[in-house]
Amino acid sequence: MDENGEALNPLAGLEELVALLLSINPVELATKVIAEGGKTLDQGRRSVELLLQTLENTAETMKNLNSAATRINSLLDDIEVPLRAVMPQVGFALQTMAAMGNLMGIKPQKPTS
Repeated sequence: MDENGEALNPLAGLEELVALLLSINPVELATKVIAEGGKTLDQGRRSVELLLQTLENTAETMKNLNSAATRINSLLDDIEVPLRAVMPQVGFALQTMAAMGNLMGIKPQKPTS
């Protein structure tokens, strides 16, 4: 019995459930599942392709950076030894020029901006 004293029908909910099950079209449901599954698979495939393309681009970028670093190291190896040999003479020449300027009374001028 419910609050009003009337007898409850135990099959009332079952009737609604049967009506709901009868309203389902299995062909339409299967078509939707296949279509949505196909979209999901296609999106997954595209995501994997984009990920692989990104990894390939990253690998190519790393190769280019490695090549540039190798070239810079080679350039520094070529320049470093001669610069180290020349720099003491450049420093000595600048000191000599400053000393000669002092002897001749020439004062260094500040550059104008």
